[in-house]
This record gives sequence, structure tokens and C-alpha cells, in this order.
Amino acid sequence: MEDRRREGDLYVPSRTLKGQRTVVCFYLNYHLVLITKLRHRCMTGPIPDRLEAPCRSNATKWEYNVLEFNGEADHVHLLLALTPKVLPSAFVYNQKTVTSRLLRKEFADHLNRYYWGKPVLRSRSYCVSAPLTPPSHAWRRADIVWAMEGLIIGVGQPERATVL
Repeated sequence: MEDRRREGDLYVPSRTLKGQRTVVCFYLNYHLVLITKLRHRCMTGPIPDRLEAPCRSNATKWEYNVLEFNGEADHVHLLLALTPKVLPSAFVYNQKTVTSRLLRKEFADHLNRYYWGKPVLRSRSYCVSAPLTPPSHAWRRADIVWAMEGLIIGVGQPERATVL
């Protein structure tokens, strides 16, 4: 039986194995940039707001959090907190497919002016980057979550934090 708790951008699963308690803490935030085909500045008006809805609605299916969402007329930035079970490349492929299909269906007249009736919206390229280390506030949140789990944490350097 697996019990899952989310505290901000940290995901802390715990489960009992033969009377032992295991706590896993990870920090997998990704900055994702999706660009339009040929960098056409076609994402104007209500399109960015409509684009945000499917990105947030897929969160339960793919087990991720959208921490930030913004962009300009030719690209979109997403700051995501993914779990280790999710491959970033598979996630990006799914997001590009779902959002492109939705926007081409709802805003066909607007997008036909830019893409001459062709069924394209996104470029095949994308950029995914990850911060090297979590911010210090993330470790403080982890201490709070671990304290809620009933464990005593020895605090020091984040990579040297030990369970006593």
C-alpha cells in the first residue's frame, strides 16, 4: 500500500515494508520551452489562456505539478515538477500532441492564416532543462514533511541529512 503526500514541489512517497518505514525525497523540476512551427507569432488573444487548461488538467494522469506557465506569441514556458516515474521525453511528446490537437480544433480559422490549412502548430524541437540543485527552501519543506511522518531528521547539508 502506498501513501503519497505532496508538499509544494517535493513529492514524498512512503510505504511500509515488513514493519519498516521508507521515505524518499526528490526534486525533479524541469523548465520546458515549446515553440510554434517556423516561430510564427500565432499564439495571441485567448490562445495562451486556453493552452494552460489542458496542461493543468493532465496533472493527475501524468503525476506532475505546473509551477509556472507563461510565454509569448511564438513560444510557451512551463516550469514543471515531475515524478521519477515520468520520462520527460514521453511527457513532452504527449503535451505537444494534446495541446496542438486541441488548439488546431478550437482556433482553426486563426491558425489557418499562419499555416495555410496544414495540420501543424508546434515545431518538432523543444528545450528541457533542469536546475542542478534544489533551493534551500525545498529542504526546509522536506524537513517539515518528514517531521509530519514522525521521523527525527538530523539537519545539515541537504545531501548529508540523515535519519536518526
